[in-house]
This record gives sequence, structure tokens and C-alpha cells, in this order.
Amino acid sequence: MENLSVHFHTDSGVVRAVDGVSWSVRRGETLGIVAFVTVSLGGFGSVPGALVAGLLIGVIESLSAYLIGAVYKDIVVYSLFLSFLWFRPQGLMGKT
Repeated sequence: MENLSVHFHTDSGVVRAVDGVSWSVRRGETLGIVAFVTVSLGGFGSVPGALVAGLLIGVIESLSAYLIGAVYKDIVVYSLFLSFLWFRPQGLMGKT
């Protein structure tokens, strides 16, 4: 019985590893873009700015997913990001 349990856990681990690799490749691109948006919105080289921008982006994503729909949350964040940087290119707390 113990041998069967080890075999079952090994098989389930392999299946989850293969599934995790395919999931992380698709999800990694979106996370990388959101990380870039967060750093550039906060201001390059400004840790407090990146913290504030990360919190702001999180709230905007959550509210837009709730109010508009989860499909459009990234579009809302990117459009607000571009419109903000149009008027303040150095970011929230970046230096000129």
C-alpha cells in the first residue's frame, strides 16, 4: 500500500510540473509587463514610488475587473498608464 502511495504522489507531481510550466510561460509575459508598468509609473529608481504605483495598479485592476469585467482590466491599466505618462513622464515620484 505504501508503494502505491509513493507512485501516486510521483505521478501527480509530474503532471502538476508539466501543467505549471505551461501555465507560467503564459502568465509570465503579463506579469512582466505589469512589473514594467509599475516601475515606470512609480518612477525609475524610486522605491517608494514603485510601492505606491503597485498599490494603485492593484486597486485599479481590482475595481476595473469588478465594474467592467476581468477581460478589460489590463486594457484599463495600460490606458491609464499611458495617459498618466503623457502628462508626467518622470512618473509619480521620479526626478526630472
